[in-house]
Amino acid sequence: METGKTGKPAFAAGRYFKYAIGEIVLVVIGILIALQINNWNEVRKNKNHEIEILKSFKKSIESDIIQYNKLSKRYSESTNSINYLINHLEQDLPYNDSLKFHFGNLNVLHHLTVKNSVFENLKSKGFDLLSNETLKEDIITFYDFALTTLKFNFESYSDLIHNASNTLYIKHFDAIWEPNSRNIYSLEENPLGKDNLYIVMQPTNYEKLKNDQEFMYFLKSLRNQQYWYITVNLIKIKKDLTHLSKLIDTELSK
Repeated sequence: METGKTGKPAFAAGRYFKYAIGEIVLVVIGILIALQINNWNEVRKNKNHEIEILKSFKKSIESDIIQYNKLSKRYSESTNSINYLINHLEQDLPYNDSLKFHFGNLNVLHHLTVKNSVFENLKSKGFDLLSNETLKEDIITFYDFALTTLKFNFESYSDLIHNASNTLYIKHFDAIWEPNSRNIYSLEENPLGKDNLYIVMQPTNYEKLKNDQEFMYFLKSLRNQQYWYITVNLIKIKKDLTHLSKLIDTELSK
């Protein structure tokens, strides 16, 4: 270059420069392709985790629905017993042996325990694992309600029964939570049904019980409290569980 003869050396330098640029471009392209493949693998991995989580939610929800159906039937029987007793006492009807089943049926205290292990697993992995925003929000809202408000309402209703057993029941019954002598009854033996073990409560003085306004007030209040604490919440839970189940089915079908 000092002698001014720059033709061939300059041409060669230009070729090497272009070659170097090409090498860099190829390396960059290779890195980008590797990153894209890695991203695809990560997306596929996350999608597989999401599918596993959704299938687990589906199984858990189906189990909760089975439990709901049992509890709904049991509390419906309890409501029927409360109405039966109110009607029987208000009409001043005489004692009959089936009343001990209805008195015992006042004390249904089965709690709807929504399974939350799948939800806790998702929480630990991160809610962003769910790609459907609507489904994610509905799942969070449902379990927040089930683990707080629902639990509180069932416990509040339970407190009513336990308070009655320590104050009101002790005045009129010989015992509470007394199992009957046989586990299964025919429909003739047990007017409430034959598929469960039912407890009984035997009045110590039926005539005195029949004229106790405090006990009648308790029965009517218990009916109302059972509706607000239990029935309303069971209806909501069934609606929410069914809604989530359909959303999950739709998401899995994709």
